[in-house]
Amino acid sequence: MENYLWILSIIVYFFVLLLINEILRRYPKVLLFFFSVFPFLTLPYWVSRWGADWFVYAKVFSVWLASIWKWAIRFTKMADKKWALYLVQFLLMVNCAEATVKDFQGGYFINAAAGFILTITVPGPDTISVDKDGKWRDFLYNIPILWVLGYTIWNFTFVAGSYPHMYRMHIPILLSALVPVYFDHRLWNQARGFTLGAHFLFQTNLDTPNGVGFFKDIGMAELFPKGIYIYFAIISLVVCSFHLILFMKNIFKKLE
Repeated sequence: MENYLWILSIIVYFFVLLLINEILRRYPKVLLFFFSVFPFLTLPYWVSRWGADWFVYAKVFSVWLASIWKWAIRFTKMADKKWALYLVQFLLMVNCAEATVKDFQGGYFINAAAGFILTITVPGPDTISVDKDGKWRDFLYNIPILWVLGYTIWNFTFVAGSYPHMYRMHIPILLSALVPVYFDHRLWNQARGFTLGAHFLFQTNLDTPNGVGFFKDIGMAELFPKGIYIYFAIISLVVCSFHLILFMKNIFKKLE
């Protein structure tokens, strides 16, 4: 049974993250508390457990900050400020760049190249809007589906290389953000911030950098098989390169 516990854990965690996504999009005060107040209340505890890995703190706080900023765009007049929308683009670029730098540091150059492509092709502020007619005032970001697919494969590959004991837990994290795409692909960025940000709350307080803790106990902190890593890295770069070709084609088309 222990050999299959991680599969059950992934399924359960997937639905938990879907539920959290719905809670955070519907109850903005809950979002503000857990992404701004709660992290600082627990900061002394989880910093003492997580040590000095620069990527952990950069990633965690940039994801929380992005979700808070998008809350401001959804519920204030920030949606009408071009500079505020540029900041969303910048934060997503930072999100990609952080992992890309980490990949370069670790010698994972193929996946780092894919990350670089994603970073430089993040859509601009003209693709951002708020669903003002909708019940929840969702944050809408019109990111190409191929970029989202490339990001999903690239991010999984990044985790498999740089944090191989965390790859199982990132399966439900990445997949849960894709579910809203079925209803409207513009919801992906909002869902990605909510699900990843929520996971960071769990991981920082329940786990440790070497995977000893809650996720280990439920079978979701085992090492990624190194032998197949290269295949994921190649697929990641191929998908992102194809996106880059289409991206450049659209640019040249607009210049004609």
